[in-house]
Amino acid sequence: MWLTKSYSFIKTRIDYHIRKPPQIQEGQQEIIQQPSPNLKCKQRSVSANSKMKINIIKDYYKISKDDQYIYNTIEINDIIFIEQVSKDNKILEKNDWQIILKNKSFSGYKVQQIHQSIVLQTMEYDIRRQWWIFVSNQEQNKKELKNQSYQKLKKSDTLHKIQIEKDVVRTIIHDMFKQYENQQSLRNILIAYANYDKELGYVQGLNIIVANLLVCYDLSVNDQQLNDFEVMDEERDETVFFIFLYIMKDQNWRVVFLEGLEGLRLKIDVLEQMMKKKIPELHKHFYDEGITDFFPFFSRFYMTLLMYNIPWRFSGMILDLFLIEGEEIIHKLILAMLLYHKNKLITRNYSDIRIFCQESLVNSFLEIFDVSQTNLMAILQKLNLL
Repeated sequence: MWLTKSYSFIKTRIDYHIRKPPQIQEGQQEIIQQPSPNLKCKQRSVSANSKMKINIIKDYYKISKDDQYIYNTIEINDIIFIEQVSKDNKILEKNDWQIILKNKSFSGYKVQQIHQSIVLQTMEYDIRRQWWIFVSNQEQNKKELKNQSYQKLKKSDTLHKIQIEKDVVRTIIHDMFKQYENQQSLRNILIAYANYDKELGYVQGLNIIVANLLVCYDLSVNDQQLNDFEVMDEERDETVFFIFLYIMKDQNWRVVFLEGLEGLRLKIDVLEQMMKKKIPELHKHFYDEGITDFFPFFSRFYMTLLMYNIPWRFSGMILDLFLIEGEEIIHKLILAMLLYHKNKLITRNYSDIRIFCQESLVNSFLEIFDVSQTNLMAILQKLNLL
């Protein structure tokens, strides 16, 4: 799997296939002899001529699925580019994360290094636990609760209990919440928050966020043994509650759910303005098709932090980024998805666009990262969003 390969290894494979093409028929020789693309230049897309070369090479060799990923990466129209590996693009290793956690400071590390390392999922699950505690201001939030401890909050009655019960039962993530113990953890955290935030209480969408927090807090990104996942850990539940509290209070994500949904509409307005600036052709097409209100198309993405019905390891990556960057990363990811699917969307009508956005936009974008998550970094860099 490419997730286990270094970025320099992937780049070497790409250079080999492009720079050493096979001998071809005489009629095709002129194309091959053209200068090879400068893959070392930052933010330089692969030319149409280079893609022709790649197609010729593919006709002469039977390639593996791993090699197919390389070609797919290069052939994506004006989205993916190959970035030179340099000292500035250092990938953080376990020791680097431990230094950050020990010093409780990002000093000595660039924001781009942090982002890139999170996207490439170099953070082991035991480090992730400490990372989330570090960035979520746990100690301060516990002090501010004063007499309202998590234990008291989860045991108090709430008017939202019936709705919470309904949503807990149907919250299924890779079958992990079929077990009673995991449902109970989810139930307790949602009840505790409903008692803490009387104004908001509980609304649908919160269950998805908390469920993903519970799963990602416990599992390693390399752990494929997801069957019979069952944990009943009071200390874990309390920690996850305070991480959730940080999201809702410190990052003010609660405004997304407040009555009237004005906070949610404001965030979607920001997304539209970013789309208008970064992908003007697609934005114009949306308007030409009568899409002047983006709310029905993108509201669920914000209410679930893009984590509705997606593989948990992508949820972990989203949460790692969201906890340090807040709403900006959600805008960036949605914009990257729209850019990635631009050629599909720009040919569709109103109803087809709505169906695609609601049912396929996220997962069809994430599918390519089953082979490598390097693409996500490339797309965000291409958009100048990192």
